[in-house]
Amino acid sequence: MPLLLLLVLLISSLFALEPNDASNRYNIPFFVTTFDDLSQDYIIKLQSEDSVKDMIVKAEFSGEIRGSYLGYFPQEKSTKYNYASAVGAQLKYATNQYYGISAAAAFYSSYALKFASGSVSDGTFNDELTSKKEKYNTLAELYANFSHNSLNIRLGRQILDTPLADSDDVRMFPNTFEAYIATYTVNNLTLFGGKIDRWQGYDSNYALESRGNWVQTGENNKGTYVGALTYDNEYSQSGIWGYNIADVANLLYIDTLHVIPINPEISFVMAAQFLHEIELSGSGIEADIYGLYGQLHVNNFDISLGYNSVHVDDNKEIFGGFVGFGGGAFYTNMDTMGADTLTNFGGGNSVVATLSYNILNNLNMQYIIGDFIGSKSSHVVEQDFIIAYDISENSNISVTYVVQNDINSALKSEYDTSHLQVVANYDF
Repeated sequence: MPLLLLLVLLISSLFALEPNDASNRYNIPFFVTTFDDLSQDYIIKLQSEDSVKDMIVKAEFSGEIRGSYLGYFPQEKSTKYNYASAVGAQLKYATNQYYGISAAAAFYSSYALKFASGSVSDGTFNDELTSKKEKYNTLAELYANFSHNSLNIRLGRQILDTPLADSDDVRMFPNTFEAYIATYTVNNLTLFGGKIDRWQGYDSNYALESRGNWVQTGENNKGTYVGALTYDNEYSQSGIWGYNIADVANLLYIDTLHVIPINPEISFVMAAQFLHEIELSGSGIEADIYGLYGQLHVNNFDISLGYNSVHVDDNKEIFGGFVGFGGGAFYTNMDTMGADTLTNFGGGNSVVATLSYNILNNLNMQYIIGDFIGSKSSHVVEQDFIIAYDISENSNISVTYVVQNDINSALKSEYDTSHLQVVANYDF
């Protein structure tokens, strides 16, 4: 009954789902090496103003309101069914530019709807939409920005989308990062560099009260240094990225993507990626990951196949839950399973196939199936069923149903489970 009631409330509210940050002009369902120009804010395009007064007075407020339901249905006997629903908001204030200088702040908030959520006391409450406190509040963005010609510098709490540190907006709001970032673009080349100190969001395990809202990206409060050189034109995207995660690992990430247009209705996409992780300070983090991807687009249909191979020694691990701070860039990352999920202490391989169909430009249906084979004879299959509907220009709703099966386990395990997520959002 709580689920049915919440579905009615969500649909009637005409909220909208935030578009997946992985989407781009070729409808490729994963993040590739390029990133949005930081001088172009994701909510407003800043304008030059004549005075400091105009910079402040003509600032703009914007944001979004989101409602969500998330319920897990585990088959493992020792694990309880758990569920929650929540309503949250992102409220942003952004100034206009004055001689290239601007600033912005955004507050993120999420509160559980207790009448349509499980109980904390009996273990049926799901904390992924809020936290164990049934609420989550943070000043997620607070930055100053300077832009001049091809140079852009942004200092403070901000949204980042890089291969191994990304927004991954999969619950109530995106990950954000306390970072100091500069970009310089010449023609099709962009130089990217900076430092990432802390981050917050679902991927940082905000549900764990002991961690606090903001989590260090490196050990001993040293943070993470990142640098990149990327190339982007109409039919090709390539990049090389380096990350120094203090006292954890050095990471080298390379990827390339090419589009082959056959005619206006048919195109083919090919991509490849490589990640090399080098252990620091005896952290135990050391791995190599290879990936290949192909996609065929025909009219309103997209068919794709992704492959990742993970190489890890028996006494080593891979860095990060989804191979990085956030959802990760890997071709076999799905709603729950990722290229690295089963591969610590031995490595493994994974293959993911996707069938996507767009109807009348406002309804998208996807079926995704992934086969994950890891170390110690582990083998899991995940299936994702996704429907997203654009109600209007700034409102849509999506429903995602995920089913996982542990193939080799004689008993039901943590990988024998399913979950349902309904997300609705209204942008203003």
